[in-house]
Amino acid sequence: MANHLLHHERAAAPWIAASLASIAALLIVVDLASGFALKGWGVVIGPLVLIAAATFWSLARYHTIRLTPSRLVVGRATYASHDFDPEFGVRTADDLTADERAHLESPMPIPNDATIKLAGGGFGRPARTGLVVLRLAGSGKKLVVSTRHETRLGSVLGDWLLRDEHGT
Repeated sequence: MANHLLHHERAAAPWIAASLASIAALLIVVDLASGFALKGWGVVIGPLVLIAAATFWSLARYHTIRLTPSRLVVGRATYASHDFDPEFGVRTADDLTADERAHLESPMPIPNDATIKLAGGGFGRPARTGLVVLRLAGSGKKLVVSTRHETRLGSVLGDWLLRDEHGT
């Protein structure tokens, strides 16, 4: 039952990144192997397609959300329900201060001494995503999860925290 998914959200399909990387490699190899039959365009366009592939890979890697009965996985980070403060519960972006919002909107990494942490390991959040806010039990920092389904994830996370708090 540990593999049962309560919520799953993939920011980008990994096959898109793999397909783009394959196309980029094919363009470069064909252009080089044919003595620049593509007039060098394969060598020029190939790296640009690789950049697009890296973007999709990054989205899939850092912004995929999986919630099972035993853990929450966001990107590279894994949390158990006891890692969170159940009294704080699950809140929306309305709970963030102006400074916390500024950290999230900045293109720079969030400083270690900030009162928030972005779940998943990325530096920013994808466009058109909402926010779900939890509080880490040990440090008191707010953990922000970017999601396309903030109402659904918030509801499922709230039930997940309450279930573990009551031992059910």
